[in-house]
Amino acid sequence: AQLEVDGEIFGAMIHAGTKARAWNMALGHLVEMTQVKLVPYVVSCNSAVASCAKMRAWSIATLLLGTMGKCRVPLNASSFSSIIATIDGSRTRTSASEAGPWFTVL
Repeated sequence: AQLEVDGEIFGAMIHAGTKARAWNMALGHLVEMTQVKLVPYVVSCNSAVASCAKMRAWSIATLLLGTMGKCRVPLNASSFSSIIATIDGSRTRTSASEAGPWFTVL
């Protein structure tokens, strides 16, 4: 018997990457999902964005957010909450130049 990989299994793997603070693993599974002809859904994408947020990888998170729109994955409040957390985590209070990521999203 062969195990059929579906969106729920990929979602669980992406979530595991998020919990492990391994954004590269989470994004890798998201890419794999498309390679096996599965359409990413909002929960999987949001989990990958949250993984980037935990590791303060704001540039990757903003790219993913833009990709979600291009792939017709509907954005929701969780999508924007994750990206705001990512950008907020990348700021420091010592330099005004760190406000740059805010303008990238807006």
